[in-house]
Amino acid sequence: MVRGYTLCSVLAVTLVWGPYASHAAIPGSDAESGPASPVERPSEITAAAVDELLELSGLKERLVTLAAGLRAQLHHPGMTEQEHATVDRVVARYLGPEMLYARTRLAFGSAVNSSTVAAALAWYRSPLGRRIVAADLDVLADGGRPVTMGQPSAERLPLIERLDEAGGASEAALDITMALVRSLARAADWILPVHARLGPGRLEQRITLTRFAAFPEIRRAYLVNMLVAYRGLDDDELAAYARWVESSAGRWFVEAMNRAVVDAVGMAAELAAVELVTLLPQTVGDSR
Repeated sequence: MVRGYTLCSVLAVTLVWGPYASHAAIPGSDAESGPASPVERPSEITAAAVDELLELSGLKERLVTLAAGLRAQLHHPGMTEQEHATVDRVVARYLGPEMLYARTRLAFGSAVNSSTVAAALAWYRSPLGRRIVAADLDVLADGGRPVTMGQPSAERLPLIERLDEAGGASEAALDITMALVRSLARAADWILPVHARLGPGRLEQRITLTRFAAFPEIRRAYLVNMLVAYRGLDDDELAAYARWVESSAGRWFVEAMNRAVVDAVGMAAELAAVELVTLLPQTVGDSR
């Protein structure tokens, strides 16, 4: 099994990344007509438009917290001070927020086109879009501080579930953590003696089982996190938000952003894992 990466550690990154996945939604009007044509050349999108969109979405702030969560997963109580320092150096080199942002921006910019960027900018510039981003960033800034809130209305939880379902938020958050788990497990398996290796097939089976077992708890934690994040929004605002997320263009845009972040983490994790198993084989070997 994949040891050293319990549900608690998976939840750590889920709650860090959590609300981001579904707020890349696109509002209605023109966006309701369907996803933009995928054949439009990425070169038609201005760098300034992509940068403004990522800035309005709070991507940089989210990646700072995400990077901290990924770093925390790589530290274990039994490590020496030197081993902790080694982990920090490797994480800073490959999984730091600046590197993750650069990779995400590149992947995202090559996946979207001017129509989807324009629609997303219209959403993020809107008063409700700005309020939602601010609410999410406030939760990150609170650092998990307990929050007192009243009993949700009967409509509130179904709305939150709609947001998660349409935006694939829980799935994306779990994918981010599993990218790190998979990279470490593969790298650790490769340095073992041939007779002791699981091999790609069996290793992937175990990782799949771990992911399957983790998802229900991940989703419950994420829904609670959204209830806290959006406690300042009324049901009508959440309903409007859900409609935007459920639009065909909104779904397309969300998938592009989720995929860009997961790919960025996955690529960085592959590089970090190779270096970690070389420098700390006795430590990261526990990830198998």
